[in-house]
Amino acid sequence: MTLESEDDRRKQFFKMYVASEPSLHRFLKLLVHDVGLLEEVVQSVALRLWERFDSFDATRPFDAWARGVAVNVLNELRRSDRRFPRLLTEEGMQGLTAAYARQPFEGSEPTDQLQALRFCLKGLPDRVRELVVQRYCEAQSIEDVAMRSGKSLPATYKALGRALERLADCMHRRLALMAGEGKSAHA
Repeated sequence: MTLESEDDRRKQFFKMYVASEPSLHRFLKLLVHDVGLLEEVVQSVALRLWERFDSFDATRPFDAWARGVAVNVLNELRRSDRRFPRLLTEEGMQGLTAAYARQPFEGSEPTDQLQALRFCLKGLPDRVRELVVQRYCEAQSIEDVAMRSGKSLPATYKALGRALERLADCMHRRLALMAGEGKSAHA
């Protein structure tokens, strides 16, 4: 590989990583509740992404690939380091990953997204909606949400993962309906 192509490869990686980093950080924040450990995980994931960039299939979304690598890194850390407790089952982790994999927001206007989100939130059971509101609207820590709900931390992560998956599915359907009806579907 020439020096010039290595430089191009580096630029391509950093452009893609910088664009996806906020989403990746939010995703990892759902899986790692300790802020100090979160930054360590983010750095480990960034390094692994760079090391594995040659295996990245440019025909697929970088974000999805990065989340898959992040889950693998986190699983490795949890097996080798007790500071990284397992807060989600494999099923819960897959649910969160699946929720993030859906892109219901592409091609829709922010007002449509907000309308769809409001509609879909109304469809959640009250206790689940309250968890979502506390965590994402009120920006409470996952520990506080768990304590207020009387659930264990792993149960809270699992419930939020399932809620995010349900919201993503609902929003995808709602936005498709709105687009099909010329945005005349009202919540």
